[in-house]
Amino acid sequence: MKNAVSLERAKAKKPFTDGNLIKKCAFEMSKAFEDSKMAEKFQSVPLSHQTIQRRIVAMGERVEKSMLSLVKKSSYFSLCLDESTDQSDVSQILIFVRTTFDDFTSKEELFDICRLCGTTRGKEIYEAVKKAVDRIGGFDKCSAIATDGAPSMTGKKTGLVGLLRENGVTCPAIHCIIHQGALCGKSVKQNQVFQTVSKIINRGGNRSLLFSSQIQQVIDEFNTRFEEIESLKSSLLLYNNPFGALIEDQPPDLQIELCDLQADMFLISRQERGPELFKLLSKEKFPNLRDFGLKITSMFGGTYRCESAFSSMKYIKNHNRSNLTDSSLRHLVRLSTTEMEVDISSLVDEEPIDHSLHIRYNFLLLWPATTSKVLVLALGALQVGHP
Repeated sequence: MKNAVSLERAKAKKPFTDGNLIKKCAFEMSKAFEDSKMAEKFQSVPLSHQTIQRRIVAMGERVEKSMLSLVKKSSYFSLCLDESTDQSDVSQILIFVRTTFDDFTSKEELFDICRLCGTTRGKEIYEAVKKAVDRIGGFDKCSAIATDGAPSMTGKKTGLVGLLRENGVTCPAIHCIIHQGALCGKSVKQNQVFQTVSKIINRGGNRSLLFSSQIQQVIDEFNTRFEEIESLKSSLLLYNNPFGALIEDQPPDLQIELCDLQADMFLISRQERGPELFKLLSKEKFPNLRDFGLKITSMFGGTYRCESAFSSMKYIKNHNRSNLTDSSLRHLVRLSTTEMEVDISSLVDEEPIDHSLHIRYNFLLLWPATTSKVLVLALGALQVGHP
């Protein structure tokens, strides 16, 4: 029962100390139903804040272990990451992973939360991300990395992307589409553009030159923000509609298979598109196209999971819980965001039972009352060693 209560408490983002309140409410409800046996059972459930914290750590570690196993088994994975500060003004990087398997099913899970000590430059972000990814064998199966587009992330020399390229990681770095729209909106300054257009219409003259410069500014901004997407344009068109894709625009290893695909009357008659279509492709006849489909399916399109998780993190580590340890914070955010089932029935208390504690306690109970001072000191020592 303590595992179930701890899990639900973590999902609800509640403090560790709520365990005793839950037990008190359950005890009072059982009394109201005049079920004394059930009341005794509720009263015996250990729900102290120490117990809740240990159960959450155990479940968080179980979910993390399962997540790492899934990433290692996946065909491809992609990462999305973003940086923000918590309630204590500590910079935290949230990393989510999207895995795709051979049957084209996908899962998105929290990969890691990395605390940045000191500055938040590209070097520190790179080292934190590399340390996290090294746990699964590196970037070999990484299909893409999505970021918020900050200079520390996308800088070509000292940013995360630049350092990845310098160290041989060549997967696409995607600038979050949501952030692209917001940043382009700021750059365009629509009110100013519309005012210029109105003046041109009303007065005419050489103000059209000013309008032209505004339009060029918009074009340059879009070219910069959508540079990564433009490099993937051919691949995305092929992924969305392989029957309409131009064969000569595709990589050599896909061209022969694409010819066979566009001539296959059975597949042409199918209505499926995207991953559902690639799932139908035979591994023997279309190995490269199927692998291509798995790679594109695994890609994150933005940092939306990070944005949502930051809201959870700031709710969990609020001003009343600003002293939460990094370990507790990581497990709490993981349990509150996970889509994986937690098998609480298989969880056992891995802490060894200290039988010597009971022996010492019984021995002290038999100690003569004249040695009360020694007894108090002994009990105090036991309390320090066993909270």
